[in-house]
Amino acid sequence: MNFQKKYTGRDILIIGGGTSTLDRNWDKLVNDKTYIWTCNDFFMNEKVCNQNIDLFQLGWTTDLKDPRLLNKLRENKPFTYFEYDHYKSKWKEPQFKEFQQSIGYAVPGMNIPMGDLYTRPAQKSGAMFRLILLALQTYARNIYFVGFDGLIKTLVMLMHLLVM
Repeated sequence: MNFQKKYTGRDILIIGGGTSTLDRNWDKLVNDKTYIWTCNDFFMNEKVCNQNIDLFQLGWTTDLKDPRLLNKLRENKPFTYFEYDHYKSKWKEPQFKEFQQSIGYAVPGMNIPMGDLYTRPAQKSGAMFRLILLALQTYARNIYFVGFDGLIKTLVMLMHLLVM
């Protein structure tokens, strides 16, 4: 996927699983020029699941047989991917192939470029953090995020951005 071209001049809203997803009015940011990115078990939150999902980062613990997930992915057909560093070879299992057949499209693996600061998967923790880094590699007009909660995560993200 050409991330730079697709998102040029558009808004990206990245929705995570933190509590701010529940108690903020982020849905007011959504319009016809907003792309929604999400991760992990987004389908368990009805407010998120009601959005048109454009990009989905598959989590290692996500239930690949959950009908809510399967229906949403079939409906929206978002760019769905997993990260090799965080998926623990689950993509090699028969259940993963069944998952791809069930949604009707291939799910590629890719690692989000993190620069030279991080070398081990544990140092790259936090799906939201990695999605924000991916969004920063686009030419999006605005990048919003909700559900990325916690002081430490915010400080780590800011430190990384200052170094980039």
